[in-house]
Amino acid sequence: MVSTPQNPDPHISILMATFNGAAWLPEQLASFQDQKHKNWQLIASDDGSKDGTQQLLTTFLTQNSGVYLEGPCNGCFANFLSLLKRAPTYMPAGGWFAFSDQDDVWLPERLSRGVAALNALPDDKPALYCSRTWVVDNKLGDRRLSAPRRRRPGFRNALVQSIGGGNTILVNAAAAKLLCDCAQEIDQFVSHDWWAYQVISGVGGVILHDDTPSVLYRQHDHNVVGANLGPIAQMSRLIALLKGQLRRWNTTNIHTLLTLASRLTPENRKRLTLFVRAHAGHLTARISATRRLGIYRQTRLGTACIFLSAVLNKL
Repeated sequence: MVSTPQNPDPHISILMATFNGAAWLPEQLASFQDQKHKNWQLIASDDGSKDGTQQLLTTFLTQNSGVYLEGPCNGCFANFLSLLKRAPTYMPAGGWFAFSDQDDVWLPERLSRGVAALNALPDDKPALYCSRTWVVDNKLGDRRLSAPRRRRPGFRNALVQSIGGGNTILVNAAAAKLLCDCAQEIDQFVSHDWWAYQVISGVGGVILHDDTPSVLYRQHDHNVVGANLGPIAQMSRLIALLKGQLRRWNTTNIHTLLTLASRLTPENRKRLTLFVRAHAGHLTARISATRRLGIYRQTRLGTACIFLSAVLNKL
């Protein structure tokens, strides 16, 4: 039986980390104002921009609800972690939040579509909504649909892949509290979106991936993480994984998840233990743990590369 949502019109805090984004920020801010869901505020943390980004934000916040913060000036993902640590001070009780990048454009249904999806779930169940995107060029042209997510979301997928771009993520009140509480206990993560997927799936929460795009995901020379679109891009990403990038990421992810292990479901704690063996054991232990764990990516090629990574001690 699905419980009635306590807050059918949730207050949503938009958590946005910025740095020298003045070239794109006006269009992103305008897209916030164009949202069909109107009950929101912006919490922006800037990492010492020198291009007018700070002025754009402060002007916007004189006309719209929200707060301007100074970031730690240690990179995009450290800025997002600082936002999660500080957000509870500025969020109302029972508030939801959405992540936002500085250089995209939200479609008008970005928030309302996520609210409708999450409000179909029990309000006390941590839940994360994300979606596909329209991948666009610097001028918002040449639209291409991001890759579908054909396999079911879950912790075994989250251990080795992030399926929801941070620019599409919306979480309900239970998930917002969980993530903000967990942020107080850690000192780093690989990325805010991947970490959120791992934590919420790890505690037995719900992950909803919408096949309908909600964001124009702008590609330009300064993307921190670009769209993994097309066979050449996907192959380049997989080659990087086999060269050790995934192993470096997993070292950080394992440290963070072990810190939060008491919050995971018993089954997922066992999976985390197996993942540690797949990451750090001898060859036989790595192969055995990987098989028992059943970790997977969204494509067969990606999953095959995960098993090859384990054999080569690159997981």
